[in-house]
Amino acid sequence: MLIEPQRRVWESFSWEYAWDHAAGLLLVAEAGGADTTVAGEPFRITGDNVLPFTAARDAATAERIRTLLGGG
Repeated sequence: MLIEPQRRVWESFSWEYAWDHAAGLLLVAEAGGADTTVAGEPFRITGDNVLPFTAARDAATAERIRTLLGGG
């Protein structure tokens, strides 16, 4: 989603394959970003996540997107 013109600040995913997300989530975390499932929990590489989940530039943005995705 583009919140500011030409600037992507979050992404949402609806599949759980760890090999599709592990490297990206590590990069997001190392850059100071955050991830959350619609249940308000961090995405677990081991599985059994409540989907979709989002990765965002910071925890406040991740929480805002979680709410927009229907997570309370």
